[in-house]
Amino acid sequence: DACFSGACCSGDCIDQDGDGYGTGEDCLGPDCDDDDDACFSGDCCPFVCTDPGCLGEMTLIAQGTEPALGSDSQGNPHVVYQDRGIWYTFRNASGEWLASPVKLSGFGMDARLFLDEDDDVHVVWSAGGGSGNEGWYTNNVGEGWKEPVMVCDVDQSGGDRVMLGRVVKIVDEDLVVAVWNVGGDEEVFVAIRNLSSTRPTVLRRANHSNIWPPGLILDENGSGFKTIARNFRGHNMVVSEFGSDLALQGSAMATSGGMIEGECASGFRTPDGIGHYTGSPLGEDLTKPAVDHLWYNNDERIGSGQPAIVGEAITDGDNSNWSEICVDATGRAYLVHNSGLEPGLFFTYREADQLLTFTLDVNYTVPPGIGLRYGPMCSSTSSSGVHVVYQLGNDIYHRTIGVLTQ
Repeated sequence: DACFSGACCSGDCIDQDGDGYGTGEDCLGPDCDDDDDACFSGDCCPFVCTDPGCLGEMTLIAQGTEPALGSDSQGNPHVVYQDRGIWYTFRNASGEWLASPVKLSGFGMDARLFLDEDDDVHVVWSAGGGSGNEGWYTNNVGEGWKEPVMVCDVDQSGGDRVMLGRVVKIVDEDLVVAVWNVGGDEEVFVAIRNLSSTRPTVLRRANHSNIWPPGLILDENGSGFKTIARNFRGHNMVVSEFGSDLALQGSAMATSGGMIEGECASGFRTPDGIGHYTGSPLGEDLTKPAVDHLWYNNDERIGSGQPAIVGEAITDGDNSNWSEICVDATGRAYLVHNSGLEPGLFFTYREADQLLTFTLDVNYTVPPGIGLRYGPMCSSTSSSGVHVVYQLGNDIYHRTIGVLTQ
């Protein structure tokens, strides 16, 4: 822990002996010698801490379930969650969480949020019986939080449920795009306008046939958006591009060769315009050889025909898993997930063409039948490393991964 108490510099301390710690024997910089205290004085330490003891402090931030996470332009974390309604909280630059979380709605589940170029927060969630038969939206653009608006329901979408939504704002436009899975083999897109008015309104709805449920990110120039989802009746993940008018403009495989099965997908766009993608494996088709591994890919690899990078197996072919992806300020990709093979929550980071996996928390067990929605989520900090939130029982926790100074 002492290594992470000061301003560490990357590269001076390398875990040469493989013990997961930056000790004096590992230090290569001019300020370090063979004395352990020299390395732990803050002069040097490993860029990514691979020992669970070096994770950021585990902080209880709320009582509730299904937390979702995003970061503003300063790297501060914002969280929405469910507790007999939809709630919102955030941590400021001083490390203080909002004293009283804001209740956005008295009902709902599966909330997700997006912070736009002005750090305004946009939130979507599902509501109704079963898995949810309505999609709702609100924001804090302008003068505070808006009255929630129901912008999608099963009668309008033609599906049998409205679940696991996503939302992005089209840059410099008074327009938000939200998307929900509406029946297992289709999603519905909703364009929402009049964002600063008391009650935003629906501009347009459109249905598309990917599957289960799409991850959603802005494109490179902010004029449209991308989805990452399992292709219809298949087991490959497809990245599709859309304009702000919801029109499909093209698609490309994110995984290839039918070798990776996947369900819930996630995407993240870095400032250089590159999309980064992952998907949680679920071996539900037992007639196919299920690889059931965690995987990662990005636009550059896809464009050059490279396959996804495959990591450890995280399911036994008969369990649900949830995987989310985020990329820190240094370009390091993190995947946070649960596992069907063992209890606990885990984080994986990309190192060249490898995915390295470590334990985030050992106390988590997938709730029967609802494991898809209860995995951890992550977002970037202002420097290296990422924020992560997750649920243990009815408690929601925040901590950081791979942050050099704590």
